[in-house]
Amino acid sequence: MVARQANDGLRKICKCGRRNWAKCSDGWHFNFTWQGTVYRFSLDKALTPKLGRLIRFKHDAETIAGELRDAIMGNRLAEYLAPPAPPKPAAIIATFAEYGTTWFTAATLKRGKNKGKPRPANDRHLLNTLITLPTTHVNPALTLGQLPIDVIVEADLEVAFRKLAESRTWNTVNNYLQVVQNLWRWGRKHGLPTAQWFSPESDVKRTVGNQRHVRLVPEARDAQGHLVRASEEDRLLAVAPA
Repeated sequence: MVARQANDGLRKICKCGRRNWAKCSDGWHFNFTWQGTVYRFSLDKALTPKLGRLIRFKHDAETIAGELRDAIMGNRLAEYLAPPAPPKPAAIIATFAEYGTTWFTAATLKRGKNKGKPRPANDRHLLNTLITLPTTHVNPALTLGQLPIDVIVEADLEVAFRKLAESRTWNTVNNYLQVVQNLWRWGRKHGLPTAQWFSPESDVKRTVGNQRHVRLVPEARDAQGHLVRASEEDRLLAVAPA
């Protein structure tokens, strides 16, 4: 049976008096002897790295003192006093392709009537094309999808979008660019290393093409109701094959 010391080995080194220890704001000190070894230290100094706080309430100090005695007798004092291991950093998404898959799954729509809903299948289609595009990485054999996201630079995206523009309209290329910009912004918000993808001086920008202003012309009739001009729809249907 372990012989308990006065006040269970808890005390304060202050001028408040023992009767006021439970009320004063001074720190608690621990004192315990086990197998001829004296263990004496401030609970605040010993436990703050582990708990992240000071120990002020008597019942809290008594609970910790009991745990300390058990740890000492079990030869586990160093383990008990050790601060918790820092949390492991989130795994860095290795490639653009993997990052795109995470974004497609986690980043729901932000605007309009579909706000909060999953991204449309078209975004998945755009990603599938983007990951096959060439880049200017030191290894020309690598596609954009194979590049780690922390090594992608604007020059890589410039080459990729020049390749897109060879076979697609400016409006379609803008759709691809919108997806990459969304990826970039989402990554920055979540602490992923995508900060170097775009800059104010970037040549990867949305293209504004010729705007269409033609509208279908309706039919026209005179005051007597005679047809003066057939509607554009009728004229198109008249020459269209069956």
